[in-house]
Amino acid sequence: MSRRSIPAREYARRHRMSLFQVVKQVNEGKLEGETREVDGVKTLYVDVEETEQMQKTMEKKPTEKTADSPALSKKVEVELRLLREEIAALRRQLRECCKSEENSKAR
Repeated sequence: MSRRSIPAREYARRHRMSLFQVVKQVNEGKLEGETREVDGVKTLYVDVEETEQMQKTMEKKPTEKTADSPALSKKVEVELRLLREEIAALRRQLRECCKSEENSKAR
C-alpha cells in the first residue's frame, strides 16, 4: 500500500478491538489491508486513511429514523402509555386474585 498503513496489532490497540476482529473485518472487506513479509514474517497491515474515510462517509449518511424523529417519538409515547395502562390493569388483577386466594385459605 502506498498510503499510510499500520500493523493490524497496532490498529486493534488504537481502536480497542481484538486482533481477531481486525483480521475478520479485513477478510470481509470492511477494512482495507494487505499482508507484507517483513524479516521473513508475514504481517497484516491496515490502511488507516481508507478506514478513516469510510467511517466519515458512514457518519454523514442521514438515517430514516432521524428524519422522522417527531413522528417516531409520538408513536413511542403512545405505545409507552398503552403499555403502562396494561401493566396497571394486570397489577390490579393480580392483587384481586391474591386477595381471593387469601380469603379462601382463611375459611
